[in-house]
Amino acid sequence: TIEHCDVASGTRYHPLSKAVGDPPVDRRRINEQVTGWIRCVTGWPLTDAFCGYKVYRVDALRKLSLQERGPAFPIEFWVQAWHAGLKVEEVPTPRIYLDAARSFGGSLDRPETRLSYYEEVLKESLQRIGHPPLRIRSRR
Repeated sequence: TIEHCDVASGTRYHPLSKAVGDPPVDRRRINEQVTGWIRCVTGWPLTDAFCGYKVYRVDALRKLSLQERGPAFPIEFWVQAWHAGLKVEEVPTPRIYLDAARSFGGSLDRPETRLSYYEEVLKESLQRIGHPPLRIRSRR
């Protein structure tokens, strides 16, 4: 797949993705909301902004200046990848949720706090590339 793009990104929500367990409702809802924000900005038909499976071209990554170190890293990545003109393809990836109680830790365990954090990182990432602010209507 990587021969046709700069980034091959997994999607756990493709009809061909195998599934073991169900994601916690708040995680699925927040992923859908943030993925919608990313689609709105980039125009890419992404279905899973937070899937950790990625294959990158090294030369493509050199075009990015990523700073975010927390769980919102994918948001900054998508904004910069789009701004750099990278070509992205999604590939079906297994969705495995074995521990519904898995934690982000601290205040990020609260879905509304996590969503606010993601929204702030999106706004900062857009500002860094000179993109006008996105009007976000959160479904908290």
